[in-house]
Amino acid sequence: MEPASLDSIVLKRVKFGDTSIIATLFTREQGKISVIAKGARAFKSNRGLAAALEPLNRIEAVVLSKSTRDIQILSSAEIIEDFYSIKQDYDRMEAATRIALHLDRNLFEKDISASIWADLLSALENISTCEVESIRSVELKFRADLLASSGFAPFIQACSICGKTDFQAGFFSASHGGLLCPECASGGIALDQRDIEVLNRLFQKPPPVGFYAIPNDKINKIEAILKHHAEFHTGK
Repeated sequence: MEPASLDSIVLKRVKFGDTSIIATLFTREQGKISVIAKGARAFKSNRGLAAALEPLNRIEAVVLSKSTRDIQILSSAEIIEDFYSIKQDYDRMEAATRIALHLDRNLFEKDISASIWADLLSALENISTCEVESIRSVELKFRADLLASSGFAPFIQACSICGKTDFQAGFFSASHGGLLCPECASGGIALDQRDIEVLNRLFQKPPPVGFYAIPNDKINKIEAILKHHAEFHTGK
């Protein structure tokens, strides 16, 4: 077993046995993996390993891997970034934790994605520094980015059935892949012009420069649309 040094974000961890920890890491090099830190909670152990495995830490993890094992061995870990400002604020911590658990639910083991890695780091950095009222915008932007990186971005640029673009209001249909014009729609979530503008901004490629705060009066509706679309296409 050759040790591999992996740039990692700790998504979650659980106690195992009397002294060990099992953690789920999202790594830049190998995607999502599970590791065990044997004896990390033992009284005489190096407590630095347990501290490094706090959820949301960015760490350099040295991992001993075997293809026949589902859980790999973590031999050491050094904290690169602990996102202290997130952990000191309840709202920021809640949002960042939801992002980590959402990512864990939606990724397969060893699912490597440079774009998702970059999106996760960007989300954590934005949650660290944004105004409190913008935290939910960061969370929803990450959910939109994850849909796009996974190949499930909705089609918003025109009606997904007829291709028409010259309408001010329409409907959102997950079963049809996105936006529908009034003539093609037989149901769905009603969208006004501002709804369509927000969705276009969230899924714009390349993404707009700088941080985008979703208007407060649109947050709940956009969240419902993203959740509906994700559940229909991924079941999660």
